[in-house]
Amino acid sequence: MSIEASLKEPDQAAVALTESSGGNLVFTIPLKYDELEADQLGFSPFAPQRTQNTHDSHQSTPRPLATERKVEGKFYFHVKCQPPRYGIYTNENGRKLAALVVMDLEFQSRGGSRFKKADLSIEFEDAATITLNPHETDIDSSIQPYIVKFEPEAFSLPKYKPTAGETKLRLGVSVSDPSNTVSAGMGVERTVPFIVNQPCSIHGALESEPPSRAYWVFREDKQSTEGILSKFSVVMVVAYTPGRKFGALVEVKAHVWFNELFPVCGSKDDPLWFLPPAEEDCVEELQNVDLRELTRLKEIGGKWALQ
Repeated sequence: MSIEASLKEPDQAAVALTESSGGNLVFTIPLKYDELEADQLGFSPFAPQRTQNTHDSHQSTPRPLATERKVEGKFYFHVKCQPPRYGIYTNENGRKLAALVVMDLEFQSRGGSRFKKADLSIEFEDAATITLNPHETDIDSSIQPYIVKFEPEAFSLPKYKPTAGETKLRLGVSVSDPSNTVSAGMGVERTVPFIVNQPCSIHGALESEPPSRAYWVFREDKQSTEGILSKFSVVMVVAYTPGRKFGALVEVKAHVWFNELFPVCGSKDDPLWFLPPAEEDCVEELQNVDLRELTRLKEIGGKWALQ
């Protein structure tokens, strides 16, 4: 009997058992790619780097670089956190202290590769419980921060068809020296506006109860070869318990076409810490903030819905 295993993706593998009699018994066993072990043994150039809190201020204000992955000559992507804005959020459930959190994403590919898709997860937890295993510890949900509003919930760039264009009459006069010969000409010029064609979609959702985790899926169109958008932002309004510090865990899973790589980052990073100011200093009315404006998606057009 012989055993053959082939790794298809970082989190799954097909294992085949072949009997000596010639019969084949094939079954699949899910295998987890151990990023930590690969990194420690030093045989994986794609093992995620660890983004750490390196300054005292990072214990109260989130560090600017939330997470990143880079493989020289192949790809680079990062998530950066803007300084949070604290205030009051009012809706049908009343008024609550909240933080406006904006994360800027950037995806860069090289050497003919592109990002076909990417998943982003951002989870908020109270500082006292963020490192605890929820399956092994009873966690008080009443002190947990939760997301009351976020964007984008749904966004897409459809396939644009070029317009019919315009027909213009063109007149021209030229003089040539030294003979001073004058010539005139007339012609028809046709122009077709250039439209960027990058069909892709963004779909967001909230998870947990109360909703402490936001999850986004970024996908290029099935018939597209343009990849996902390279620069945009996600925005969240996070309600929190007065006087309690909370943190955020950021994780990205991507698919780089051509190289067929499935890089992951954030799983080993330090949390982003948020220490809210005194209640009397939280005066901004966050329900009046245009979250879609902060995503940077308005400037490129598209629809706030899935195709």
